[in-house]
Amino acid sequence: MTDNNRYPEPWPDNEAVRATWPERVIELGRAWHGLEQPTRRDRVLSELWLLLNAAIARYLRFHSRRYGYGSLEDLQDIASEKSLELLRRIDSRMWDPAEASPGQLCSFISTLARNGLIDHMRVIGSKRVDEVEAAERGRILPGTSLRPRDERTDAGSDRDQFIGAIRDCAHLLKPRTRTIWFLRVLLEMPSKDIAHHPEVNMKSSAVDMTLSRCRTVIRQCMEEKGFGADDIPPGTLAALWEQFRHEVDTE
Repeated sequence: MTDNNRYPEPWPDNEAVRATWPERVIELGRAWHGLEQPTRRDRVLSELWLLLNAAIARYLRFHSRRYGYGSLEDLQDIASEKSLELLRRIDSRMWDPAEASPGQLCSFISTLARNGLIDHMRVIGSKRVDEVEAAERGRILPGTSLRPRDERTDAGSDRDQFIGAIRDCAHLLKPRTRTIWFLRVLLEMPSKDIAHHPEVNMKSSAVDMTLSRCRTVIRQCMEEKGFGADDIPPGTLAALWEQFRHEVDTE
């Protein structure tokens, strides 16, 4: 329980702080509930806004690359709007960041940023969202040479079998290794960003080595289950996302 006469001191603005923003947001959220003086509560909310705005902006830049959206001014406006929305929810006790784990908070902010970007693109009449998501429903796994199977194959049945196999193979990996695999394969995050993720905390070079070992383990396991390099059915990426999107939250 936070003492009413104490509150977290502001952090310096450096790379180490930016890499551990989820823990700081959780700490500030917990402290805010224990403060009674309005000036101190305002200071906590101000720092929360800075951290949430920066995190949302970073995820917006990541998702904007996926959707090919390049208006920096619009991204800044979306980040400001969403961070203020979160502050209102904190102030009204509709949302409490202290109840989340760092991984859950990252996942939540990423989804918030993505949805905000998609909503904005739809408002301005962009068809890019539909084009990207339609393409991804039949897309191959990033970083592999997998290609769709013959169209005569029962795609739904094959996809279910493939998903079941890769799920089993992925769970051969240790939790942190599986998180790294998830972030690269399903979110296409670069090694540097994966390295700074709060559930990874490794050097970029170590992430690259881990990913290399992941590919070997997954490939060998899939081959043992009867799936070769050309076996991936259409729609696999979307189904994989549904299977593994909670991995970062739960491990």
